[in-house]
Amino acid sequence: MFTLPFLGRARPGACDGEGGIPFLSARFLGFFARRILPIVVAHVLATVMNNLCLGIIDPGLNMVLGSLTPVATGLLAMLFGVRLSSRAWLAVGLSVFGGIVAIRGGADAAMADAKEQPALGIALSLANMFFTALK
Repeated sequence: MFTLPFLGRARPGACDGEGGIPFLSARFLGFFARRILPIVVAHVLATVMNNLCLGIIDPGLNMVLGSLTPVATGLLAMLFGVRLSSRAWLAVGLSVFGGIVAIRGGADAAMADAKEQPALGIALSLANMFFTALK
């Protein structure tokens, strides 16, 4: 048995045979449904949206839109009550600027090479960005 200092309570060891949470107990399933399942669903949806948009738009354009993910993450954090410092927003801005500079000029070429439904591809890429930020 060991103590988690930040919780101030003892947690029985899961491997020592003296307790732990039974695998299919209501407590475990509740923990899984509240903490693990939303992350899994967001990750799966982000991967699906990314793969779908890559069939429609150029990967360079997808990368440009993906460079906005830190902004979406910051906005979602603010929506849920997290206050970010000005340094954090500066870092977000620098990451977006770096992403845009890295593929400078590629966006126009990517839009020119876009297949018949670029709006759908852009919408899927933005959905990917949202689900990635949600994780």
